[in-house]
Amino acid sequence: MTHRKIMAEVNSEPVVTLSDRVLSWCHKLSMLRNQDWFSIQKVTVPFLNEAVATMDESPLDVIVANILHRAAMTLATGTSNVELEDTFVHSFISNLFESIFMSESALECAWANGKLGGKRKHHEVDNPFKPDYIVFIAQKAARFDITCAEAKSPSNSRATFPRSDFTKLGLELKWMINTLVRNGIQDPVVGGVLIRGFELSTYKMELSHPGVYRFVELSKTTIFKSIQQMSLVPSIAANLIQLKEITLSTAIKTKERLLQRSHGESANACPPVSFIRDEFYSLVKRRKKSYEGMPKNKQ
Repeated sequence: MTHRKIMAEVNSEPVVTLSDRVLSWCHKLSMLRNQDWFSIQKVTVPFLNEAVATMDESPLDVIVANILHRAAMTLATGTSNVELEDTFVHSFISNLFESIFMSESALECAWANGKLGGKRKHHEVDNPFKPDYIVFIAQKAARFDITCAEAKSPSNSRATFPRSDFTKLGLELKWMINTLVRNGIQDPVVGGVLIRGFELSTYKMELSHPGVYRFVELSKTTIFKSIQQMSLVPSIAANLIQLKEITLSTAIKTKERLLQRSHGESANACPPVSFIRDEFYSLVKRRKKSYEGMPKNKQ
C-alpha cells in the first residue's frame, strides 16, 4: 500500500460541522466583561432554550449550549486554581466530556475510578492501567472500554520517565483493542484524549495488520481559560464529537456481540485473535558509571 493510500485511509474520518447559531453564541459570550454568576445566566439560559426549540433540526446545538452554560457559570465565579490537577479537570475538562459522551445513552463514563475493564474475574488478564477518564459499554457483569483520557494540569504537563501520558494513552488503547478482539468485536476502533495543560488532542487506534496498532492523531486544539476565549469551544466540541462518533460504531458492534453471546452464537473474529500482541515494554534508566576511585556524589 502506497503512502498516499495509507494517508487517505487514515484521514477518512468525517468532519463535524456545527451550526452558525453556535458561533453566534460563542461570539456573544466572548464579548462579555465583568459578569457575575446571576447575570451570566441571563445570557446562557436563552442559548439552552433556543437549542431545545431547534433540537430536531440541530441536535448538536443542545450539547454545545450545555457546555457554554456550564463553562460560563464556572468561569464567572473567578479563575480556578489550575495548579491542582483535580480542580483543573473539574473546572475545565469534566464539563466537556460529560456533555458530549453522556449525551449518548449507549455509553457510560467514569472519572479516575479504577483500572481499565473494571473488576477482573479470576481467569482474566489483569492490567496496570488507570486512566483519568473512561467511556465504556456495560451489560450485566460485562464491561468493555472504548475511549479513555489522560489529563495533566498546566503545572504538571511535562513528560515523565519512564512513561509519558502519551505513551500511557497508547498502551491503554492497545489493551482496549486486545480485549475487544478477544471478545469477537468486529474491526474495533477505540479513542483516546490527551490533555497536557490547556492543549487537548484526540486519537484513534485500530488493529490493521498482525501486530500493527495504528495510532492516529485526529485533532489538536487549545482549551479556553476565560469567558473571553469561548470562541475556542466550537473546535473543541467538534473534535470530541468526532471522536465519539468514531467509537460509537464500536459501541454498537459491542452491544450486538453481547446479544449474540447471550444467544449462544459464536463470534466471527475479524481481525483474528492471532493479530494481537500482549507485550508491554518499559524503559529503564541506566545508572551513571562512577570513575574509579571517585565517589558517585562527586562526579
